[in-house]
Amino acid sequence: MRSTYQSDLLYEATIAGKERRRIYMAVLGRIGVSVLLVLSLTSGISFSQSNVEEIYNKGMAYATEGKFKEAREEFEKALKLDSFCVPAEESLQRVKDILSRKIKRQTGIYLFRGVVYHNRGDFVNGIGEINKAIAIDPGYAPAYNERGEAYALQGRYDRAISEYTKALKINAKYTTAFNSRGVSYYHKGRHDRAISDYTKAIAINPGYVLAYTNRGQAYAVKGQYDHAISEYDKALKINPKDAVTYTNRAISYYFKKDFEKAWGDVHKTESLGNQVHPGFLKALREASGRQK
Repeated sequence: MRSTYQSDLLYEATIAGKERRRIYMAVLGRIGVSVLLVLSLTSGISFSQSNVEEIYNKGMAYATEGKFKEAREEFEKALKLDSFCVPAEESLQRVKDILSRKIKRQTGIYLFRGVVYHNRGDFVNGIGEINKAIAIDPGYAPAYNERGEAYALQGRYDRAISEYTKALKINAKYTTAFNSRGVSYYHKGRHDRAISDYTKAIAINPGYVLAYTNRGQAYAVKGQYDHAISEYDKALKINPKDAVTYTNRAISYYFKKDFEKAWGDVHKTESLGNQVHPGFLKALREASGRQK
C-alpha cells in the first residue's frame, strides 16, 4: 500500500529499487559455471534491513518535495540503524549542503528527483533533472557524480568516467567519485586503473568499506586471490555484517581450492539473511564433494 508521504514518483522508484540493485550488484563471472561476482557503486542500493530502506525512501520523498529538515531526520534515523547505509549517508550530506546554503534549494530538489528517476531506470528524465541542478550550481561535485552513475548504469562507461573526473576536478578528495570511477574502469577491463582509484579512495577515507571490497574484486579478476582475500578481510574488519564481501571472499577461496573456508563464508552470508548465487553453490558442491 502506498504511504501518504510518498509522491507517485517515489512510489514507482521504491518498486523498481530491486531492479537497480541487481544492475549494481550482480555480475556473472566465469569459472566454467556462472558465479556471482559482486560490485558496488557508491550510491549503493544495498540495505541491511527492510525498515532502513523504508526510512530512506521516506527521506527521499521529503527531499523531492523540498522538505529538507524532515528528510534530514529520516536519513539520520536510517544511519542510526545502519551506519554503513551509503545512500542515507550521501543523501544526508546533500541535505546538509542545502540547509547550510552551500547549494540552492532548487538544486537539491532537482538532484534528488534525478536520483529517484535513476532508481526506476528512467535515465533520460533522471539526467534531465541532474542537468537542471548543474545549470544552477555548476560547482557542485555530487551532481556530476550522480550523472556519472546514470551513464554507468546504462553501460556508457566512458561518459561515466568523464563525469566522475569532472567531479574530482571540483573536489580532489571526493571519495565517492574515486570509487565510482574505479568501478567504471573495472567494467572496461582496466583493472589496474580501477585498483588505483580504489586506493585513492581508501587513502582519503580508510574506513570506506566499498573501496576495499571493490579493490578485492579487481584483484580477484586478475587471479590474485591472496590479495583479494586480504582486501575482503580489511572490509570485514570495518563492517563484519557485510554479506556481499563474505560472498566475494568465498569465491576467492573457491579458486584457491580452500573449500572449507569457502563454505564458512557461504554459511556466514546465509546467516546474515542473504542468498548465495545458485551457480556458485553448485560449483562449490561439485568441487568440494559436499552439499553444505
